[in-house]
Amino acid sequence: MKTITIKGKRIRLSHRVTGETMPIAEDLLSLVGMESLCTPDALKRFFDLMEINPEFAIKFVSYHCDIRQVEAQKRIKRYFVIDTGIRITKSKKRAAIQDSVKVAKSYLSDLLDTWVFTDDLNIMLNEEGFNIDLINY
Repeated sequence: MKTITIKGKRIRLSHRVTGETMPIAEDLLSLVGMESLCTPDALKRFFDLMEINPEFAIKFVSYHCDIRQVEAQKRIKRYFVIDTGIRITKSKKRAAIQDSVKVAKSYLSDLLDTWVFTDDLNIMLNEEGFNIDLINY
């Protein structure tokens, strides 16, 4: 299994036959300080809540990780930005990259309760150290 290092932590990568590359969720959760979600039940609940209502997901992370809701929102945002950066930089197929950008903009828009455009996502990715230009996506 391939790995990458971000801020001194190793992140294992999973490769799909479709050409998609994604980080292992537990490694990424550990990187952003949400280790408490590294159980299968907590991880499933987190993603289910993100689909239903991000506000519930923020409250769940806040309670489960014993942090304030503002901090939970920041960590969730960072999780999705880093996840997207890895998917974009490591995926080989354009369609997989485009899908990753669409999903990230959707999740982040819901999470932050404001529209997240490609330029906004580009800025967030660059703040996390991914030198990406999303102008073509």
